[in-house]
Amino acid sequence: MLTAADHQHMEEQGYVIVPNAVAPEELAAVVDGIWSHLWMDRNDPNSWYEDPKGDDLQQYGFMRQMHTPAMWRVRQSPQIHRAFADLWGTDNLWVTMDRCIFKPPLRADRPEWGKTGDPRGLLHFDFPVATTPKRFKLFQAVVYLEDTAADQGTFQCMPGFQNRYEAWHTAQNGDFDVGNHIPMDQGLESPTPIAGKAGDLLIWDSFTPHGHCYNTSSKPRLAQFLSMWPATEEGHEACLRVFWPSTLPSNDGSALGDKCSGLEAERLSRITQWRDGSQTDFKRPVPEIVTSQEDVPSCPLSPIGRRILGLDLWPEGVLQPPLDKCSL
Repeated sequence: MLTAADHQHMEEQGYVIVPNAVAPEELAAVVDGIWSHLWMDRNDPNSWYEDPKGDDLQQYGFMRQMHTPAMWRVRQSPQIHRAFADLWGTDNLWVTMDRCIFKPPLRADRPEWGKTGDPRGLLHFDFPVATTPKRFKLFQAVVYLEDTAADQGTFQCMPGFQNRYEAWHTAQNGDFDVGNHIPMDQGLESPTPIAGKAGDLLIWDSFTPHGHCYNTSSKPRLAQFLSMWPATEEGHEACLRVFWPSTLPSNDGSALGDKCSGLEAERLSRITQWRDGSQTDFKRPVPEIVTSQEDVPSCPLSPIGRRILGLDLWPEGVLQPPLDKCSL
């Protein structure tokens, strides 16, 4: 799947684009689900600035959908799994249960939708920078559900920054804001917006500052986020160390938190989330959500889907007939 040039681009620039990673009909199903979930009319721009389900769309655009059949069909795309497997050097991967994003164009009469106070847009890492001085191997990705122009609120990043992350971190002398957003005065240049075609998979190194730029076009941006990492104790610990550092042992040897209760416990937790439609994404719980039927999976998982979820083990697990949520 990935060429030598792709691997070099990831190493040097911190991201790679895999074209045609998802079939058009699968993209269309996710797009239709987004519009349906939001109760918006894709042909009526005035409807794009309402939030009837309380998805907290205004600043970040993240939706509270995670377990629709269409989203799971994207996650279990063989092309997506192959791309991550090439980067990790193993097929033995688990997938995140992450969210979609809906970012309408900026409008002068709706200033609360999209402004972050930083003219570069929302630039950040997805981990607490202050407690992460060392770089780890970890990747994240976004699927372009529709053609997305550079001015359409698209993904943006600082190409190549991952290779100087540790030097930059040291130069800050511990002077970090709370959280993971990066103020303008912390020695970072302007990011590069990356346009994409429908079906493109953009994978980036997690130690590359990234975000979305302002949407100054006339169309909303629709995309689906995901990631994959090795389904091993080492891979699980790497994710914990970056994204859930509070769950790791403290210096005094105190007990681990709930998230760090072992690989098997994590696997069972993942199955429960899928089965029950639990609203938990890659990094944190999504609070105060009443799960609706549309958010609960109702279609069978493919053999790849079962393995990247954890229903079947890699690589020795015996594949069973496809299961739906009611079969567990």
